[in-house]
Amino acid sequence: MNGNLQRIHQITGILSETEWVNSRLTFHDPAAKNTFAECVLRTPYCTILRWFIPAGDIVKMHIHAESCEVLIVETGELPLQLDKEQQDLGPGNSIRIPPRAPHGCYRPLVEDSVVLGITLPPAKEFDEPKGVRDGNGTTCIGSTSTPV
Repeated sequence: MNGNLQRIHQITGILSETEWVNSRLTFHDPAAKNTFAECVLRTPYCTILRWFIPAGDIVKMHIHAESCEVLIVETGELPLQLDKEQQDLGPGNSIRIPPRAPHGCYRPLVEDSVVLGITLPPAKEFDEPKGVRDGNGTTCIGSTSTPV
């Protein structure tokens, strides 16, 4: 366990209920066909996923109905749209996304990226809101991910 994960483990304070998982999650969306996540930590109170997003992929707009999410860019970039605002995040940048806030990438990534995602409480699923438009004005439809 590296130093960052040890610190996260200390912060959660749930030694007996912590499950370290190496499962892989993938999107059901052709725009994110090569994007996947590895589950780093799952407790009853939070889930930590390390997302691997290759250049050319895009994560479409979606919401987490009951979970707050914190995204931390480890490497690469994250062209994030949060509700109607767009911002470019780079290595070391982080952002907090409140529950029910539409978010995703407003354009395909131009470089391979790794993003740490922490959801509190653990996200049960990714719901794509009807009528939400991505950065290109495209209406989002369908499910963006498998349940976590």
